[in-house]
Amino acid sequence: MRKGFLHVVEALIVIMLVFVVLSQFYTIPRSDHSWSETKLRIMAQDLLYSLDEGDNVDWLDAASVNTEIVDKQLLPGSMGYSLKTRPLVRPEIMIGCVCDVVEFAYIRDNITSFSLNGIGRTFTVERASPLDFNLDDPGGGSYLGKYDVIIFFGVPTINIQQAVNLSAYLRLGNGVVEYADLTEAQVNEDWHRDTFNLEWATTAVDLSGNGWEFQFLETYEQAHDIKRLYDLFNDPASGFTVISDDKVYPLSRMENRILVRHDDYYQGGIYEGKSAPLVVVNWGVNGNGRSAWMANGNFDTLDDDRNMDLLESVILWTAGGKDYIIKDETFTENAKASFRKVLNTEIYEPVWVELTLGYHF
Repeated sequence: MRKGFLHVVEALIVIMLVFVVLSQFYTIPRSDHSWSETKLRIMAQDLLYSLDEGDNVDWLDAASVNTEIVDKQLLPGSMGYSLKTRPLVRPEIMIGCVCDVVEFAYIRDNITSFSLNGIGRTFTVERASPLDFNLDDPGGGSYLGKYDVIIFFGVPTINIQQAVNLSAYLRLGNGVVEYADLTEAQVNEDWHRDTFNLEWATTAVDLSGNGWEFQFLETYEQAHDIKRLYDLFNDPASGFTVISDDKVYPLSRMENRILVRHDDYYQGGIYEGKSAPLVVVNWGVNGNGRSAWMANGNFDTLDDDRNMDLLESVILWTAGGKDYIIKDETFTENAKASFRKVLNTEIYEPVWVELTLGYHF
């Protein structure tokens, strides 16, 4: 009897010891290292640099990338990739024109596709009136996702809700171009001031001069890119005609936001000796957006090709502030690799490229 009791006690002790030993394994902390993510990151970096070194891939063309990665079976079936880039000029630009039928026809017929650094850049222009900035349009016309840039011919009337929607549109990295004469009341509207970075100047401009010119900007300044794009279409030394004398100036006296100025200056008041702007650009609008105001004046008929080329250059820059999605997939686990590439066949064009590799399951 006592022997049997001792055996039971011994068995219980053994069970308890086994439990204590096994419990130690459950309390061992998990490793913080994600070896699969590390493997993916190494694979992504290796694939990204290997493809670029081969010089056979056009990072702005989905078919070219697909040929190199998918057709050549560089990835196993359980894996896929996503790719996005940020070039100076997007390969495809969707333009919404808030304008009448005549202005729309002119923009549609004169903003034409072209090649830059050996890569085609194409435009699609649609008339975007009435102006509503739908956040959710069942017909697929949402301004938030459809247009890369919207052009206002004249100053639109925007209510509070439309202003909120416009802010959301710009927050996504989209752009707005306004081609218009301005009044003090229009400049002082909250949405207009926040979008175009302008304040009203009450001093006069001496219009005895005969033209306008690009503001001197250093190569590293954002607005300098528009000048480089304009030079693709025109002789940089070509002259211009006098346009309107809108009395405006960038908020907070930010001179580097002036792209084109009259060749005379403000006279009198706080703007004495300051450039009279005719094109003002703005970036970082609501975080990510871009905007540009361009004086109307003698641009009214857009007869001068140089005037049209300047407007096109402004549109190109304003539409280029967000990522260009080549391919987008969803993964259970992924890792990214990125680098900067310079295209320089015609102009110096830095392009940021980000490749994401991941598992489908």
